[in-house]
Amino acid sequence: MKQFSEMNLKPGLVKALTKINFITATDVQEQVIPIALEGKDIIVRAKTGTGKTCSFLIPILQKMVEARSPV
Repeated sequence: MKQFSEMNLKPGLVKALTKINFITATDVQEQVIPIALEGKDIIVRAKTGTGKTCSFLIPILQKMVEARSPV
């Protein structure tokens, strides 16, 4: 499994995830986050507790961080 720090996320987002003990991505997150970061549509089906919600939220947070960054 990949660390969030290896997933092309902004350092500030990785730092925030680390503060809440999100260090390693689940299998679902590892597969979904890169696709979502590309702006592609995704549908995810997996069992409860696999990290689906964060698979959607982390890319949204990344886009919010990028939108606030100076150009």
